[in-house]
Amino acid sequence: LLSDNQDLSFEFNDYSYLTNKFEADALTAYMQDDFHGALISAADWIEDMPFTRRPIQFAADMSYTYLKDYKIAIDILNLGLKANPNDVGILNNLAYTMALSGDIKGAEKILSDIGRIPISSLREDEIICTTATAGLIEFRKGNIEFGRQLYLIAMERAQKSHSDGILANKAFLNLAREEIRANKDYDHSILDIVDKIPNDTRETLQLKADIKAEIKE
Repeated sequence: LLSDNQDLSFEFNDYSYLTNKFEADALTAYMQDDFHGALISAADWIEDMPFTRRPIQFAADMSYTYLKDYKIAIDILNLGLKANPNDVGILNNLAYTMALSGDIKGAEKILSDIGRIPISSLREDEIICTTATAGLIEFRKGNIEFGRQLYLIAMERAQKSHSDGILANKAFLNLAREEIRANKDYDHSILDIVDKIPNDTRETLQLKADIKAEIKE
């Protein structure tokens, strides 16, 4: 029994004595809404595990979702592609971030790179996310109706394949932000749907804050 082994001792309330605890520090900072601190720890996490995609995705997410520092996010994602050049998740997030930053041509190029990957090798969530990103790009190009159609396709696929609704809700919140950004005379019933989406993730809360920011502008 573990209780009989005197060599095993665990203290779960204090891990400060551990070395290379960058992941734990990053996640702890994130849970405390310290997104800048999370990014700093994630940078150490990447240095400690440079070939692993998770710290790349985490650090980039802190940058483009919460800190709105698209340049840093793009640098991080490009770094991740050096070790994982065909990673669809990293490529899609790079296209998403470029579109948010205004680099539409760069975003389209990345999306075209994903398009060269056989669709049969893509996971359903990857198809959903890249479709939504394509919708974002079309909105930012001024092709509102086409962008809306792509977002709706992504939402429909997400509703069929992800029963928890989180991915579909994320797509809708991105769509709502783009609708408001593109047309100040938007359908205000969108906001009723936004309010009904559960605040079950930090990303949901941030996307709702982004929508409110667009309304104020």
